[in-house]
Amino acid sequence: MPKLEIQNFFDLSEAIELSSHLSNSLQTCKPFLFLRKQCLSSSFDGIIQAWNFKPNSRPFKFVGHKSAVHEIAYHPSGKFIASASQDETIIIWTNAVNYTRDLIKSHSGPVRTVSFNSDGQYLLSGSDDKTLKIWSLAERMH
Repeated sequence: MPKLEIQNFFDLSEAIELSSHLSNSLQTCKPFLFLRKQCLSSSFDGIIQAWNFKPNSRPFKFVGHKSAVHEIAYHPSGKFIASASQDETIIIWTNAVNYTRDLIKSHSGPVRTVSFNSDGQYLLSGSDDKTLKIWSLAERMH
């Protein structure tokens, strides 16, 4: 029978607890962005947090949604983040402390998912309004 071997690549002796969301209810946690050593989390509080794995660092907060954030996605370059929310909006954020945001309001129901294509030129969104939309990002990303 095949055996699964788990290798420990990281020292987890100083684990970071993702507990600073206002609602204490974690909705989404995206995998690490290894080049930036960062992880994203979102919650029912409408806030996205970027967790940088440096000693004594606090999470950086992206504030802009009025309701729960259901999904977050990294752009392939790592320079942008997209978020889908219960408030029927999508926000494209610059992944920086002095972030800018581009609000997209086109769905008529909560937006459940967002995903960049592999070259980052398009963003797919899916909503409770029973639509999938594909957004061209050529002008938005400059």
